[in-house]
Amino acid sequence: PLSAWFPAMFLLELGKTIAEIAKELPCDYHTVHRLVWIIRERQIRLEEGRVLSGTVEVDEIYQTAENKGRPLKGRKKSGL
Repeated sequence: PLSAWFPAMFLLELGKTIAEIAKELPCDYHTVHRLVWIIRERQIRLEEGRVLSGTVEVDEIYQTAENKGRPLKGRKKSGL
């Protein structure tokens, strides 16, 4: 029902996890997981074709599990 969709979207935008959203809503984890998956899929479709311009700041990095906690020296080189 819409009474679950709108709070789920709001909580998702606040950065809540699926488990946290499931606690807030009268739904189980698997239902909320599906709900969040659909919401994210729609968000991606809205952003398709959008081109960034100007200065773009990136705050996240890609880190493979095999390199976590290892010093930079002696690491395998990533394809990035």
